[in-house]
Amino acid sequence: MDAGTQRPSVCQRRWLHLDKRLPSRNCTVLCQMLLLAWLLCSGPTQANAGDPGVPSHPTPSPVGDAGRGEILYKASCMVCHGPEASGTLGPRLSGNPILSNDKAFKEIIRQGRHMMPPLQGMLTGQQLADIHAWLHTLH
Repeated sequence: MDAGTQRPSVCQRRWLHLDKRLPSRNCTVLCQMLLLAWLLCSGPTQANAGDPGVPSHPTPSPVGDAGRGEILYKASCMVCHGPEASGTLGPRLSGNPILSNDKAFKEIIRQGRHMMPPLQGMLTGQQLADIHAWLHTLH
């Protein structure tokens, strides 16, 4: 071997093989780990005043930022839904009719569905709105 060439580590070799279909459990764990890593690196979020489970007054849905949404999507959703949301292990999200139903979209992300792990408490309302806004830019 050339002195300047290094062999990839075990971890790097595993990541190089992510293009192969992963069993659903591995995908679920991987999605949750990626999302958790993203949330830990994105900084603190505002704590709720009062009871964290029930807002004291109705709050309007945040306006999503597609630029932030793309970054969030690529950090946490791309592994199962593909780089352009065209679907791999998870369904195609690009142009999916669920995007027109904001409430159903958020419920699926929070509660999970089929192979989709529940992400309740892992994404803020703003982060959900950002991902949703980016998905709306795809055709």
